Amino acid sequence: MLEEGATDERIVAHADTNGYLVLTHDDDFLRPEYRREIRILYYSSDSIDSYEIADRVDRVTRYVPDPIDLPRVTNIGEWS
Repeated sequence: MLEEGATDERIVAHADTNGYLVLTHDDDFLRPEYRREIRILYYSSDSIDSYEIADRVDRVTRYVPDPIDLPRVTNIGEWS
């Protein structure tokens, strides 16, 4: 488990070790040299309601249930 205030590097290492996705608004995670092999669900707008973000994550996981099949970065913030 990650502690509150974990660094980006610690988050990346934890996700990589455990096979987790990272849901983030932090564009540091978009740099290939920074994110290793983890999958990122990214949203750029901080005005998206948290319920909408949850709905978008749910839709992604319904259509692509295995995270390994996702691209390295999936932008969930610019959907129409």
